Amino acid sequence: VTIEQPLHLHAAMTEGGTDISHTLVILEEGAQATVLSECSSPTDQAAGFHCGGLELIVKDRANLRFVSLQDWGQKVWKFSHQRA
Repeated sequence: VTIEQPLHLHAAMTEGGTDISHTLVILEEGAQATVLSECSSPTDQAAGFHCGGLELIVKDRANLRFVSLQDWGQKVWKFSHQRA
């Protein structure tokens, strides 16, 4: 399976909010995909807490292009466990 268009994931935190998102991407044998993962808060002065997880599982002969964009406010605490 080949996905031609990039998949765009966006998690937006509200002011003073908490984000506990977990992203799991699995590409089976021979699959191809591009994933753009974006996380943001409403303003550059926003406060909040992010405690997320990311798992990328890519099987034999598969090709994953993964891009992570983060635009957190200055008062956002971010903790994340990432595994590929």
